[in-house]
Amino acid sequence: MVGNVMKNSSKLYLESFSGEKTEIEEIDFSNVLSSEHKKLLREHDGAITFTNGARFKIKRNKRPQVSDSDGWVSVDFLFGLGTDTNSLSFNNMNKPEELEDVTIIGGVQSGDFICIKNDNGSVYYWYHESFNEDESLFYLSKDFSEFFNNLEPDEKLDPEVEKRVKGIVKCDLGFLKNL
Repeated sequence: MVGNVMKNSSKLYLESFSGEKTEIEEIDFSNVLSSEHKKLLREHDGAITFTNGARFKIKRNKRPQVSDSDGWVSVDFLFGLGTDTNSLSFNNMNKPEELEDVTIIGGVQSGDFICIKNDNGSVYYWYHESFNEDESLFYLSKDFSEFFNNLEPDEKLDPEVEKRVKGIVKCDLGFLKNL
């Protein structure tokens, strides 16, 4: 199954941006993460972003308001190892109270999160502007492998954007902590 997760990496154009280094064993919630997820984290130097964006199609009827008419939601980055603002550690130590039963693994620029349920490993989309706590989590997949393998790249990059990002090797997204 580890190979299956890595297979999807090439079509998504993964890029890493790093902060302070840490080992996966140092993360308190590493027992929640699957072996496939841990392998992906070890292979990338920090958080993971998608050059041309990534999206996930919610197949159930219950969808957040931010999904398009076909049920697609954006996934902008996956948090990595370390202790900076783009890390699993930082985001889980500073998460909202209503997310105590999940581990945050990724984010969306709008302030929403991609989460794993601590009790069963299922992946959910958390819509932070929900009026009702019971209506804020949206089921995505049974586990991280299924989630990652069903991520799709957004449409082809605008040629002007493509020119700008081709030269970017890493970037500091520290400004996200103020969102």
